[in-house]
Amino acid sequence: MSERKRDIILLVALAGIIRATIAAITQNAPGDPDCRALMSVDWACHPHLLRYGVWLPLHFYSIGLIYYLVGNPLIAGKLLSVITGTLTVIPLYNISTRLFGRKVALFTGLLLSILGMHVALSSLTMSEAPFALFALLAADIMLEQSLCKKPTARRVLLAAFLLAIGGGFRHEAWLMTGIFSIWMLFSSKMRKFVIPYAVIGLLPFVLWGAMNYTAGYGFLYPLSGIDTIKKSELAGRTPLNILHIVHRWAVSFTKDPGPFVFMASIVGMWLAVKRRLNINMVALAIAMLLPLAYKSFTTPGWDPRDRYVIIPALLLLPYAAYAVYGITKCTKKQTWIAAALIILTLGMQEADYSRHSKLCLPIRDRNPDEMQVSKFLSTEIKQNDRLLCVNNYQLQAYGIILRSGGYRSFKVLELENDDFSAGGKKAASEFHPTLVVVQKEYHPSTELIGHSARNIYSSGVYQVFRIPQSGS
Repeated sequence: MSERKRDIILLVALAGIIRATIAAITQNAPGDPDCRALMSVDWACHPHLLRYGVWLPLHFYSIGLIYYLVGNPLIAGKLLSVITGTLTVIPLYNISTRLFGRKVALFTGLLLSILGMHVALSSLTMSEAPFALFALLAADIMLEQSLCKKPTARRVLLAAFLLAIGGGFRHEAWLMTGIFSIWMLFSSKMRKFVIPYAVIGLLPFVLWGAMNYTAGYGFLYPLSGIDTIKKSELAGRTPLNILHIVHRWAVSFTKDPGPFVFMASIVGMWLAVKRRLNINMVALAIAMLLPLAYKSFTTPGWDPRDRYVIIPALLLLPYAAYAVYGITKCTKKQTWIAAALIILTLGMQEADYSRHSKLCLPIRDRNPDEMQVSKFLSTEIKQNDRLLCVNNYQLQAYGIILRSGGYRSFKVLELENDDFSAGGKKAASEFHPTLVVVQKEYHPSTELIGHSARNIYSSGVYQVFRIPQSGS
């Protein structure tokens, strides 16, 4: 067995064990992860062509197909993330090998295995892990072709195809296609491939934009709709000022990949520039980050988030690893520096995670009341039940629906000032729920649950009513 194969097997095993363990012992996070899982199982239960939206459809299709195999949307979403997140170590190992050699590549893979943000995103129902895999596969091929004397159309267009797949998961793939296309224009040996490369890579953007247009939302709605959502999320709170935004970006970058790995990547970049080594991945990382930074300063609601820096962070890991082996030629010193970097990074991550996880894991603990009512509902729900969740926070209701198994027929109403609109009540009554989950602070009206509803659960902040149906 070659050294490369042995390295990759060891790294894939390590990354896979860590991600699978975290995914198995933690709950899906509230918010986007639960929402994505619920939308995926809704599609799986009622298959149809997704025709519009801000979120891209390939993530829902993928989870929905896996759901057919495993029968649980949360397991399906986590399984997709664990597999793609684990396999990401392969293209990153290849990139690092091309840049700095095998020893640095091995340490790069080790850093990726313990990178907290990537571990978290690989353990949740999020689209970053699948996208990162296809993005780095494409980046690896583009780096390979840029280093060879005669690039081949087959390999270059394969990179475009991989980005097209990534473009079905996240919008950043469209940005990466544009960055590589512009870069190819300035390369005499790659210029001839730029048009077919751009056409293939941007095909998801064109198709999804056209589908949104035919649905009446506009060709650019997948992009403009993000601004609308961000502004709606800003309602009721003050936008961050410039100093706060700068601080948030600084915190994001020093948090993941961590302050010590980040400082090591700075040293590695400096050594690469000084020794005239390849810094293409640094340029790509900066180019990927600049549009997000621009939006955060110019568009209200575009607050920096840790996961926004995941691709730049991955691209900088080879330079952090190179700092360890480039700063000294003494093998003993290299080993001690590498060990210190791993220990310090793990220590900083655990200190940060202890604020929101009893086990010091990168995923937040769920609300115990929410988990308790979900457990009760999972034993109460029958196949033909219709579940109505009335909640102060709509995204929290998604977690209850997913964990209870009530996703085959459900409706969610979000409370506003301890009440909701007459239209909302009418829609709820027309839904004819058989089970209603409400927070104790809200007393459901008879028009919502009827006179014959039975209170079958009351604990914590939730209560559950069963509504007998006519003829039952």
